[in-house]
Amino acid sequence: MSDKKEVKTLCGMCLWACGIIVSLEDEKIVKIKGDPDHPWNKGRLCPKSAKIIDHFYSPQRVKYPMKKVGGNFQRISWDDALETMASGLNKIKDSYGPEAWTMIVGMAVQGQGFNTMHFLQRFCDAFGSPNFITPETFCFLSGITANMLTMGKFPYADQKNSKCIVLWGHNPSASNFIAAEKIKYATDNGAKLVVIDPRKIALAKNADIFAQIRPGTDCALALALIKIIIQEELYDKEFVKNWTSGFEQLQEHIKTYDIKDASRITWIPLKTIESIAHTYASIKPASILQGTNSLDQHPTGFQNNRALAILEALTGNIDVPGGHLISGTFPNFAQLRLPDLVKGKNVGYEKYPLFAGDWTGQGMLLPDMMLTGKPHPMKGLAVIASNPVLTWPNSNKLKKALECLDFLAVMTTVPNETSEMADLVLPGATFLERTEVWDGPLLGSMGYMSIRNKVTEYHESWSEIKFWLNLARHMGYEKYFPWQDDDEVFKHVFKDTGINIDEYLGKTNMIPFGGELKYKTYEETGFPTPTGKIELFSTIMQSVGFDPMPTFTEPPESPINDPETAKEYPVILTTGSRVLQYTHSSYRETYLNDKKAPEPYAEIHPATAGYYGIGDEEVINVATKRGAIQIRARLTEDILPHVINIPHAWANSNVNLLTDEKSVDPVTGYPALKALLCKISPVKK
Repeated sequence: MSDKKEVKTLCGMCLWACGIIVSLEDEKIVKIKGDPDHPWNKGRLCPKSAKIIDHFYSPQRVKYPMKKVGGNFQRISWDDALETMASGLNKIKDSYGPEAWTMIVGMAVQGQGFNTMHFLQRFCDAFGSPNFITPETFCFLSGITANMLTMGKFPYADQKNSKCIVLWGHNPSASNFIAAEKIKYATDNGAKLVVIDPRKIALAKNADIFAQIRPGTDCALALALIKIIIQEELYDKEFVKNWTSGFEQLQEHIKTYDIKDASRITWIPLKTIESIAHTYASIKPASILQGTNSLDQHPTGFQNNRALAILEALTGNIDVPGGHLISGTFPNFAQLRLPDLVKGKNVGYEKYPLFAGDWTGQGMLLPDMMLTGKPHPMKGLAVIASNPVLTWPNSNKLKKALECLDFLAVMTTVPNETSEMADLVLPGATFLERTEVWDGPLLGSMGYMSIRNKVTEYHESWSEIKFWLNLARHMGYEKYFPWQDDDEVFKHVFKDTGINIDEYLGKTNMIPFGGELKYKTYEETGFPTPTGKIELFSTIMQSVGFDPMPTFTEPPESPINDPETAKEYPVILTTGSRVLQYTHSSYRETYLNDKKAPEPYAEIHPATAGYYGIGDEEVINVATKRGAIQIRARLTEDILPHVINIPHAWANSNVNLLTDEKSVDPVTGYPALKALLCKISPVKK
């Protein structure tokens, strides 16, 4: 008789951590279904869930540790892997100091929750390195930081209860089906929908207003909306008077902006801009749901986010149902960091003091550090659940930089372009092979944390916590790492929270926390900013020499800012759109994907394609000043003319051969990936 069981855990195919129930027979996974009791997805799953078993049992899985010897990888034991890793790190530390080594973690680690991230940082602290790079080195954290500077909190859009939703640079149908369902629920119940995007995404086809914006001009549009709302006195006068500071300076600031100029800059008709302002300001509650990084990856990315936060404040849509909920309170987790053991600052702190710090450094500076040794040598990397060769900008430069390292270790579930260059490759655990507490929902005031319970094991894979715990003990850091396994770590983390974690681990996939959601909490405590109010005029930005008001500047590469380059490269390139079957470069190896999304494509308007002699499904050349790729064209009237859209993280048509890490946001260091200049042509047969 076979041994059957079910385990409640979380999906990890993307960051959203839907509740799932895994069925096993004799420790083999046979079925995945949605958990109807989980508050996030309530039993529903996206198409990625159909690939979980294929991904887990993929023949391409890295099954055991491997060391590169004479240019080829050889299987080694975990004991040998620990010794190889310890030796590589100690040699760097002895020769150059601990700051010459950096840990880079990918989204699969970040999706494990803040405590797992802090545990990995604990190893960096014990080793003495301040350097820790997360995906937020150019994703999402710009928006969080801008909101923190503006209102001291990160607000979360409550779109399900909104009466007006502005979907700005976000395509949840391809990336967050729960958000897409909430939007549909709201619109089915009478909510107005405004979509701002260079592409006519699925949700735009039924929107009340669709604004097809030129990539890189979001701040110009936001400032125009602010001007109309103030000029026509559509703002929430009571909220602005009582809970904002700097309104007079903002009034003065927007006098310099002409709404007609905004129309010319953004390519959006003036009447459409006015309609957006009137609709958003006159219907309450309203929310703005922006893309994870679509507004971030510009030289004006931080100012884009500041401008949207100001719009939310002007209309009084803060901490009210259907508006933007203030992020929740976290339990009193035990401190995992060891800051007293570290000298120096994270990569980029001196250049980007408002951004780079304890949570992440600015990884875009690493290639130059590896190539030049300035401001100090960078000789070793540990890359965990990430593939920067494919997902970071300027791939050719990064590959050259990685060749300068003394030691590169990569932990991954399947081989990738970065692991091919490694000295040591470690078999990473999938999300079904590890225990985690995902505390991210508390950011959205959702009143619960999720638990990812370990389901089973496969081959010789180790979780991130297991590896760094064992390496720390192997290197003599037992004093700082007294635990024996992942479960002991989480029991330590929860020891002062009043939550008995034993009641939840292995038994359920969520922990209720925080009680009933409260609104307008600022009325009791104010906002955690220097003025106690939402800062329309940012005193913090002013104190470090940045413009305290959102200001629009043209993208470095644009037909307006650089007409000479535009003569040779006349088409606007935007990158990073999501493909439903994948998360960045993950899951390409599953055979189901090969049928549904076998290759990347470049979206081009038929009029643009016709001008350059390009036919539908033809392979084309796309080139920028950095490089060139070949990719298949897909003609669609859903994209703005004179614009081409290419998804990222495809090895055979790597758009990051075309991108650049030099044109950056001066506040965050985020690269310009959404508005570049390129030229296109058919491949000669």
